[in-house]
Amino acid sequence: MRLSLYSSLLFASISVAFASEGAPSDVLDLTASNFESVVNPAELILVEFFAPWCGHCKALAPHYEEAATILKQKKIPIAKVDCVEQSELCQTHGVSGYPTLKAAEKHRDDYLFGIVTDSAVAQAADVTPPALVVYKTFDEGRNVYPAASLTSLDDAHLDSWLKEVSTPLLDEVSGENYNFYAESGLPLAYIFVDPSAEGKDALVDTFKPLASEYKGKINFVWIDAVKFGEHAKMMNLQETNWPSFVIQDIGKQLKYPFDQSKATTAESIAPFVKSFADGKVEPSLRSAAIPEAQDEPVFVLVTKQFDQVVYDDSKDVFVEFYAPWCGHCKRLKPTWDTLGEKYASIKDKITIAKMDATENDVPPSAPFRVNGFPTIKFKPAGTREFIDYEGDRSLESLIEFVQANAKNDITVVEKETTPSSSVPVAEQTPEAHEHAHDHAHDHAHEEQQHVEL
Repeated sequence: MRLSLYSSLLFASISVAFASEGAPSDVLDLTASNFESVVNPAELILVEFFAPWCGHCKALAPHYEEAATILKQKKIPIAKVDCVEQSELCQTHGVSGYPTLKAAEKHRDDYLFGIVTDSAVAQAADVTPPALVVYKTFDEGRNVYPAASLTSLDDAHLDSWLKEVSTPLLDEVSGENYNFYAESGLPLAYIFVDPSAEGKDALVDTFKPLASEYKGKINFVWIDAVKFGEHAKMMNLQETNWPSFVIQDIGKQLKYPFDQSKATTAESIAPFVKSFADGKVEPSLRSAAIPEAQDEPVFVLVTKQFDQVVYDDSKDVFVEFYAPWCGHCKRLKPTWDTLGEKYASIKDKITIAKMDATENDVPPSAPFRVNGFPTIKFKPAGTREFIDYEGDRSLESLIEFVQANAKNDITVVEKETTPSSSVPVAEQTPEAHEHAHDHAHDHAHEEQQHVEL
């Protein structure tokens, strides 16, 4: 939650308006019977809890009516609740004074909302109404939405602007706030530094102009390279040479490390960031070495061979993406090996493969990312389509899935031998039942584990 990370952000709409006498009201009347049905579906709604005898409420009324008329054009409803008639409803919502204004919006868990109609308050705050202002406890302290653009403000622009201004210009990233950046949808630029190094703060400050230039396009952070050394390796920074710089496309799980043989300064990084923003930097793909021999029951796939093997149009391809430490993957291994043994005689038609996703990156050519283990994908021959395997992990179910989705004739002449002793094919253990519908995912995100989420 942003409130816990950066203290509270006060989202204030400051306006001064006057209503025409006798005009029909655009303010919605809410009661216990319609409150939930009106408020819950609304992207944004402002509700006034009032009492008819309240002097402040009476003074607010014409301004509230005018605001309702203006915001109605933006499909933002303004409503009111009479707390004399609806006392239980007001009590439920913690109303203890009048008027009480509450904003219900998809950002309500991240921001505190308020409205100001007093011109003296606006003047004291050095704000010219109508205005939209975010107050915060970091960087410049507050942001004002451009007045000229207020008339064209819609939900999408408001959402984008709020995300931008609520993100620190250049903050430290750790397990506590990583998700905030991950959910932003923007690339994340890391400055890996040794926090004990002399001049660390001064170095980080030199990157602030660059971070300001790309604000809203790329988020900049610094990170403790000593504490999160494993995360640096995940970002394809192979040397413990600090400071170092890398940009991560979190959505696509792609990494763009700056050459560690060069000095990491704001001046040297600026052209690199521009090239990245222009789409001219190729991602760095981690890959294990190509095996000298394929002597396992299944094909050991590495990134360097991904396109060659997976996109072989003559073959159906069934791939398990696993992590060596994953318990589910360990339990699946003997079954997966047996599956490979079953189709060993027709390797010219089907490939049963596995790829260690902690040592190999999925290349950009693949239309998916690996977010959990095991992830199992089937690519029919002659296509670029990947089908998720979401069944249970029994050998019978895997075979049935292959037969149902393969383009090639994968009929196998069964040998009259006993099944592999490594897998009791006929017996389904309680463990198999337990994992029958977990969608084949071990919910531990490979990219996030190293920042201790």
